[in-house]
Amino acid sequence: MDLYRRQGGTAAATVREMFTRLEQGDDVAASVLDLTARRVAVAVATLQSLLDLELIVFGGSIGVRPELYERVLRILPGLFSRPIPIAPSRLGDRAGLIGAAWAAGHALRENCASTP
Repeated sequence: MDLYRRQGGTAAATVREMFTRLEQGDDVAASVLDLTARRVAVAVATLQSLLDLELIVFGGSIGVRPELYERVLRILPGLFSRPIPIAPSRLGDRAGLIGAAWAAGHALRENCASTP
């Protein structure tokens, strides 16, 4: 949000508001998202160079947004010589909640199994 404001964007208080402004044709929001996508694409290419991953999953309420994900997809071919497998999370912005519920269930099962 700081970058959005520094580039002259109106007083959007949240990233969600910035995406709303993007949908309304805000050029500053588009510019900030383009820069963010470039940075994410560089990070993805770096991870792939170091780890040779089978799949990189974009999650959370921002990572699964098509506005970001599709920009990253367009940038990656210019950064890496072969395709990098990326996909938005099928869980969307619920991944953290579902992961926490799974971890709690696992801890409960472990705790119950060790209790006589």
